[in-house]
Amino acid sequence: MAKSKDEDAKSKAKINTPRSCHQNERAEGDLKRFKLRAQNAGSRGYRYVLAPDRATAEAFYLEAEGLAIQPEGADPVQVSVVDLPD
Repeated sequence: MAKSKDEDAKSKAKINTPRSCHQNERAEGDLKRFKLRAQNAGSRGYRYVLAPDRATAEAFYLEAEGLAIQPEGADPVQVSVVDLPD
């Protein structure tokens, strides 16, 4: 059965949605692979993220790590982002 245009658009949107991945997983399509870590937010490991761009990867990382909302007066979270070649 052939997919409709709506189903194709939904599946493409799902594919381009940022997500965490294993360090050995490679980027496909329009996604790029990034390695992120919060430098000043306690002992946190690296997280590998597939996302369309650097800003989206950083926003996803902050949300996934629970750092998107900071208490008043807290220092801003410093995130190191490495663009990985694929």
